[in-house]
Amino acid sequence: MEPQSGSRVSAHVPDEARLADLIKSIRAGVLDADVELRRILHPGISFLLRRRLSVEHVESHVASVLNAVSRRICEDNSIDGKSLPGLVRQMIGQCLPAGAANIPKNGVDRPALTIASEILQSLSPVERDALRRCYVQGEQPEAFLSALKMTQDQFRALRLRARNEFSTKTNQTNVA
Repeated sequence: MEPQSGSRVSAHVPDEARLADLIKSIRAGVLDADVELRRILHPGISFLLRRRLSVEHVESHVASVLNAVSRRICEDNSIDGKSLPGLVRQMIGQCLPAGAANIPKNGVDRPALTIASEILQSLSPVERDALRRCYVQGEQPEAFLSALKMTQDQFRALRLRARNEFSTKTNQTNVA
């Protein structure tokens, strides 16, 4: 299947079984497996970082994230193909320097971090914990939803509500 020409990230992402095989090979010290995993992850990490950083800083941070992911795979045997996306999100958060948000140069004096903090403060402690565990710690929702007494549907609704509120407030700030 050909990638769509209009898609931002056109690299094919292999299934969980292929990722699991690559992770096992990396742990076994197979250099080609690490190179292949980096080739697969690079476009997605680059895309996510471009949303947060100015363009000139992206590649050095992509390399830092890829190194951190490889290191963590070798250190933590619990990482598998299913948990890899969460690990990547977690490493992106850990590898970015404090204050590295991409603040628009259109005179906006209210950065996205302030808006996100306001939205989080408006949520219940359980909702805040669910978002923190998913987006900051990189945990899969299946791992913590039962402990928080939250269903998959409730979590999806929470994420949608938070994203919509963030988008609305960000757009209001950019227009003001």
